Amino acid sequence: MKKQFILLAMLMISCRATNFVGKFSSRISPYRLTFSADSTYKYEYHEGLLYSHSSGRWAIIGKRKIKLRSFYQDLTLPLNGQENISSQPAKDVALNIQIPIPSDVKNYFRCLIYINHRFFVEKTCDSISSVIVPSPVRSVQIKITTDVRTPALDKDTLVSSEYYPKGDYLKSINLSCTYNESFFNYKIFNGDILNFSNGKLKFNNYKLFRNLKYKD
Repeated sequence: MKKQFILLAMLMISCRATNFVGKFSSRISPYRLTFSADSTYKYEYHEGLLYSHSSGRWAIIGKRKIKLRSFYQDLTLPLNGQENISSQPAKDVALNIQIPIPSDVKNYFRCLIYINHRFFVEKTCDSISSVIVPSPVRSVQIKITTDVRTPALDKDTLVSSEYYPKGDYLKSINLSCTYNESFFNYKIFNGDILNFSNGKLKFNNYKLFRNLKYKD
C-alpha cells in the first residue's frame, strides 16, 4: 500500500511538472522563460537595445507556483595579486593587470581602476598591462564595461572584488582578474516565486503563455 502511494505521488508530481515544461512568452511582453524537463530554466529579456538573461533551476511549490534559483548568485569578479616588495618606500607603484578578455575584442572593453576606494583612471582593457599609481596603495578595485561595438554586453558594468595589499614598500603588484562574459546583464533569481494559473505564468505584471506561436 505504501509503495502504491509513493508511486501515485511521484506520478502526480510528474504530471504537474509537465504542465510547466515549455517556453512562456507573450506578444506584448519583453520576457521569455523556458522551463526544461531536467528542472533547468532559461530567462531572457529583450526591449530595444536592452537585454538581460539568466539560467538556473526551477522547482514546483505547491500546486500553482514555481521557484527560481539562478546558477550564479554572486557576480563579483575575483581579483588576486602577487606583490613585489622594495627595500625602501617608493613614490609610485606599478600595477600589472591581466584580464583574460579575448585579444581580438579587448579594445572594445573599458577598465575603470579604483585606488584606495577612489576612481583613479579609465583605460581600454588592452592598455592596462602596466599602470603607474601613486604610493601608498591600500586597495585596488576594477570595473569593466563595454562600448557600442558590443551591443549585447552594453548597458552593464562588471565589478571586481577589492584587493588589499599586505606588504609595505610596494614596488609593483601583479593583478589577475577573473573574467566571465556571462555576467554581463545577468539577472539573479534567489528563490523568486512565480504564480501559474489557468495555463498562464504571471511575471512582472505580464501573463505569459506556453509555447505561443509567433515569428522571432
